[in-house]
Amino acid sequence: GSYLSDIQIKIMDVFQKKNASLSIGITGYNLTQDGKLVSYLQNNLKPGHAAIEVANHGWRHENFATMGISQQTTLMNKTNQELNKMFGKKPNVFLVPYGMYNDDTLKAIKQLKMNVISSSIWSEDKFVLAQGKITANKDSLGLYHIPSMTEFQSDTGNETYWTNIPKDRVIDSINSHITKYGYDVFLIHPQNFATLVNNQ
Repeated sequence: GSYLSDIQIKIMDVFQKKNASLSIGITGYNLTQDGKLVSYLQNNLKPGHAAIEVANHGWRHENFATMGISQQTTLMNKTNQELNKMFGKKPNVFLVPYGMYNDDTLKAIKQLKMNVISSSIWSEDKFVLAQGKITANKDSLGLYHIPSMTEFQSDTGNETYWTNIPKDRVIDSINSHITKYGYDVFLIHPQNFATLVNNQ
């Protein structure tokens, strides 16, 4: 929808100016509410721009870990249809709201012919490690598990209160993950760049 759309656009502008790729999680509900944001994405998803990958982030940012396969498939599919209608792109990635999922989430992703799930690393029990090196991140369904690993703000109030993580800790986290896995997935939210005024 129109939630912090100016901030969202400014964040994407930084990645465009640096010619850096970015994956964005989009919820399908009210996507068309903000014509400015939709227009920005339509223009920047064209060839010649830095890569922006569109990921399914649920219909209304639901907790998929509490649902069965039928409900999950329906919600994911509604967002896929909306993204395809607006941008001509069917997402390949399901970016899990709240970072939590269940076995039915994996089945729903597979059923909808997506093949990547990105959750939070602390909830990812299928991220297989041996001696600190990644040995497999593809599960028995053929889905790739690429969890978010580093944030620079921590949510301490169900997305209502964010606290900064010291810069040195953020950099150490990134370097540690690159050493262990060969990459780091850095998670940001538009509200991390917004100023809270009168709890708004």
